[in-house]
Order: sequence, then structure tokens, then C-alpha cells
Amino acid sequence: MAAACPTIKVVMVGKAFAGKTCLCTRYLHKSFPTSNSNTVGAAYGAEYRFYKNDKIKFEIWDTAGSERYESWLPLYMRESTAAVVCYDLTNAEHWEKAKKYVDEIKLRVEGCRIYLVGTKLDVIQKQGRTARQVDFHDAVDYADSVRAVCVLETSSLTGYNVGQYHTSCAVCWRRPRSQDITSWRCLTASLTTARPTWCASFARAAPPAEVSR
Repeated sequence: MAAACPTIKVVMVGKAFAGKTCLCTRYLHKSFPTSNSNTVGAAYGAEYRFYKNDKIKFEIWDTAGSERYESWLPLYMRESTAAVVCYDLTNAEHWEKAKKYVDEIKLRVEGCRIYLVGTKLDVIQKQGRTARQVDFHDAVDYADSVRAVCVLETSSLTGYNVGQYHTSCAVCWRRPRSQDITSWRCLTASLTTARPTWCASFARAAPPAEVSR
């Protein structure tokens, strides 16, 4: 009998409208959502990918950023391999909230690798530097202080840098934390997509059983 496929659980966190669902949709379906609505509870998607000789299953949990669902977050974080902390690059409030998410992750999930992912880079490219409210170098300094794996600035509209954190997850999943690259380095790997590209629709997930409605 073939060995079980290793699973990497990735939890996406961030304030409402930080761009988490857009990142997931761009990554899983290679498209940009036409609607702009809040996630209810969480959404789930999955994909099989190959890294070198290993077939890896990614389980992606897109959690709601609304305050009404914050009490559910620890349940979705449980046993996560990686946490993608999203923040809108044009919104300083998102960045401050992202730091609180990092604190929560470090408190509740031992050994979880943290990725700081700025979104909506295309808005800055279109509107100019004045639209930027989160400085990249400040983010790198903070990432170093909390031992985050890396800082990425992305655009779900154009696809720029989307999915690089999954590449990093695949590279790092067998590596001890002491060997993680520093946050300002660009991480690349020979990562190819298996077939099928995704094995489950990206849709609303049922709330954890422990949560009462």
C-alpha cells in the first residue's frame, strides 16, 4: 500500500477585506473574483502539488476576518503547518491587526511557520506611492523580530507573487526551523503542479464542531 500523502495545513488570517479570498481564488482557480463579499466562518480549498519526489497535499483554510467570527479562529488554526497573515498594503490598520494575529498564532500553534503577505500591490502601482501605508522594510524588520519565514507583497488582480508562500511551505516542511531562510530573501523552488490542480471546490466550510451556533 502506498504511503499516505503528507498534508500541509495552511490557515489564511487577516482583517475583513484584506484580500485573503482573492489570494485563494487566484491561487486555486487562476482567476480574480468578480464579487466582493465577506467570508462567513471559513472557506476550504485543497490542492496536490509535487516538490522534488514528494507529492504534497495543501489544505487551505480561508478564515473570516469579521470580529464576529474571531472566537472561531483558534479552532481553524489548530495543527496548522503554516499561517499566511494577510494585510492590505494601503491600510495601516490592517498591518496593526496583522501583528495581533501573529501574537495569537505564536501563542496557540507551536511550530507554525508564519508568512506575512501584503495584498493589493496593484493599487499602489496604479495610484502611486502615496497609496502605500505599510513600508516593506518595516515589515521585514518586524518579520525578523517574530521569526516569520518571509514577507511577500502580492497582487491577486495580476497574480504577482501569489502562491510563493505555498512554494516556501513545500520547501520547508521537512526542514527544521533553524534552517529557515531570512525574511528578506526571495525563495524559489522547482515546484510543479500535479493533476488534478485542486481536489475540492473552494467553498464555505462548516464551522468546527466545538462551536455552538
